[in-house]
Amino acid sequence: MAYASLQTLTDQYGLDAVTLAADRDGDGAADAGVVARALEHADGIINSRVGVKYQVPVNPVPAVLTAYAGDIALYFMSADTGALTEEKRRRYEDALRWLDAVAAGKAVLDGQPEPPSKEGPAQMRVVAEPREFTRTALGGIL
Repeated sequence: MAYASLQTLTDQYGLDAVTLAADRDGDGAADAGVVARALEHADGIINSRVGVKYQVPVNPVPAVLTAYAGDIALYFMSADTGALTEEKRRRYEDALRWLDAVAAGKAVLDGQPEPPSKEGPAQMRVVAEPREFTRTALGGIL
């Protein structure tokens, strides 16, 4: 499940910006494969971060997640063509910061069930065989 699409990218940035970032063959249209790879990359980044707290893929997709997926995808498409601007870099970094805030529990995804809270520290139990070398077993050697 993709968080954004060519249409949402076009709605967010305009056809000219998407074409500039994704037209590899110079035909004046965004290459579908380039867009698909960038969107898959964005989905992977999003899932790796919000998957710490939420079930992924996120469904239903909040509008903010679609917007940040677009920011991430456009950043990667633009970096490959030399069309990267400071604004695109800032939007990408803002998206990563927000996703990290979601993972840290400082931001939430609207429309998603609240992540389970952890009650208390995790318990650990160590099991081992009885010791062979003890003071009693070694007698007067020690």
